[in-house]
Amino acid sequence: MCWKDSSVLDRDRNVLIAAVSNFVESQNVTHYFTLTYPRRVSWEGRHNRFREWLDALEWMQRRPLGWFRADEVRFSGLGFPEIPEHHHGLLVNTDHISCRTAESLWRTFGDARVERYERQGGAIPYCLKHAFNSCGDWDIGGKGLRSASAQMPTT
Repeated sequence: MCWKDSSVLDRDRNVLIAAVSNFVESQNVTHYFTLTYPRRVSWEGRHNRFREWLDALEWMQRRPLGWFRADEVRFSGLGFPEIPEHHHGLLVNTDHISCRTAESLWRTFGDARVERYERQGGAIPYCLKHAFNSCGDWDIGGKGLRSASAQMPTT
């Protein structure tokens, strides 16, 4: 179900994007990704596949990772046939995973484009472009994330 009163979200979208961008930039972001599907898949099915991909990445690198994922329900231009549901996102603490390995692990589920993250390169706002719409869906998680309090210097 979508939140129909999007006036608050419309008004505060830039504030939300800036806050999330600041938090994500404070992490060890290593990769940007777009993940697609060859056919329509339910919300639960997409999220289960995404979790399986994360589990495979963690297993490959033998340590926890963090992630930010924003779901989009518009055609992406990646994958054939084009299916509107796809994910954009960022991986945290995956320094030792190559882009090609991450893409290969996703190929079980669909097409993937995984690239090295460039700070201030526009990937975070791109991921967030629809996240705060009335029907936006996004998530952040993983043990590889550092909490804001862990990043504060002690006096």
